[in-house]
Amino acid sequence: WIVRGMLKPDGGIEARAATMGPHLAYLRASRDRIRFAGPLFSDDLNEDGGETPLGSVTLLDAPDRASAEAWLADEPYNKAGSFGEVSFTRWSSSMEHRQLDYPRTEGWQQFMLTCIDGADGKARRKEVAEAHHKFQATVMDRYIARGPMFKDDGIQMIGSFFIVEFPDRAA
Repeated sequence: WIVRGMLKPDGGIEARAATMGPHLAYLRASRDRIRFAGPLFSDDLNEDGGETPLGSVTLLDAPDRASAEAWLADEPYNKAGSFGEVSFTRWSSSMEHRQLDYPRTEGWQQFMLTCIDGADGKARRKEVAEAHHKFQATVMDRYIARGPMFKDDGIQMIGSFFIVEFPDRAA
């Protein structure tokens, strides 16, 4: 499951800061269920010259949506009221490694891409499958996570999700 929580515009950043320690402890205690977890930041630097947190994303192994929701119910940021908007998307990892296994490239940035299929997504995927796989082979070492997204039923594909690492957004 892709569990994404976006911070409330009023008080979300403060609630996040106040619960950072318990949040990190909760993630460590859940590491056997987590493929990836990390903050989401704005592209702009804030007035202090740092990145502004927007929310967080967790790729969670859970048998069903109810289990993912139960995990989030106990998550310290969520319990503190940091999130104004939360989403759950069924996801299937196309990779075996987890975030803790991935060697970061110093100075590079990680980017999350959520690609939602259009009305003709199934037909378009079929048309471009060969080119897609050839392209993926050229950037395979840049993937931290990747895989298809589904409706809650786990059958109908709705798009693709990637976390990649590159020197910058342009790359």
